Amino acid sequence: MLVYPHTDTVLTAWMALLGDFSEAEFNKYVKNRSMQNDIKINCPVDVNVYDENNELVASIVNDEVQDCGDNWLVCYIDEDGQKIVTIPEDGTYRLEITAREDCDVTISSAIIDGDTVETLGVENYYSIDVREKETVVISAGEIAEDDALTRDIKVSKGEKTIKASETVTDAGEITCTVTAESDTGAVVGGGEYDKGEFALLRALPEEGQKFDGWYIDGELVCADAEYRFCVKKNVTFTGKFSAAFTPGDIDGNGQILADDARLALRCSAKLETLTDIQMKAADVDGNGQVLADDARQILRFSAKLQQSFEKS
Repeated sequence: MLVYPHTDTVLTAWMALLGDFSEAEFNKYVKNRSMQNDIKINCPVDVNVYDENNELVASIVNDEVQDCGDNWLVCYIDEDGQKIVTIPEDGTYRLEITAREDCDVTISSAIIDGDTVETLGVENYYSIDVREKETVVISAGEIAEDDALTRDIKVSKGEKTIKASETVTDAGEITCTVTAESDTGAVVGGGEYDKGEFALLRALPEEGQKFDGWYIDGELVCADAEYRFCVKKNVTFTGKFSAAFTPGDIDGNGQILADDARLALRCSAKLETLTDIQMKAADVDGNGQVLADDARQILRFSAKLQQSFEKS
């Protein structure tokens, strides 16, 4: 279940889907939300949230939001894969973050204006080293009346208190720009982020193309089609794509041999049916057809009688 509430209208609709809720609950989460605290957690972890009465009020297990009955806070997983718990300005809560595997947990605690949904301040805890089944605990007090940018938060692992990596009082927005180098594939992701949030980029190659990687200023950053990272400054990514085949290598074994020429010749004589990718690999002269001349060029290339393929 993925929920991404940005406005009171969306939040109210989300609550309605869960069933009946009291006027007091509505006031608590919608009408009187002058401030709220979004705690964003990034890592393969499970999250359980308890109120001051030690009752479970929110839970995300195995990347799925759990039903906590009548006792609940808003929690969700956004489109960038962040686990987010929205804590009201009043009350005290305890978040238990348990690692499903060895990982580095990054936590971002943002104070949000409930009316404008603007971020007023952020406290970030970067790369907390945790082992599988270890638990990081966040104890969250009330938002200070005299300083709306802070909340009494304590982060700990075992007996160790973890200090915030940074406090950003002028959060602003950081821009992550994503472009595709060519029209042979699409890229998805990017936008405006608070410092310390995570972004998820996706590359979608067209048929016959492969993704070569995400680049910043010409330098390869990640070769994976999906790339998730912590946003700390303005950044522009370029997604690069290339042909998913080697001209002449029709059978895809990484070599151009006489067997490839035989396949091209049989295809030209309509004795062999090739896949779309194989057809592109066989059409070495680039005229959109597989003909005997393609087979001839492939055979000469395999015999080292020519060093490249001549285009028509």
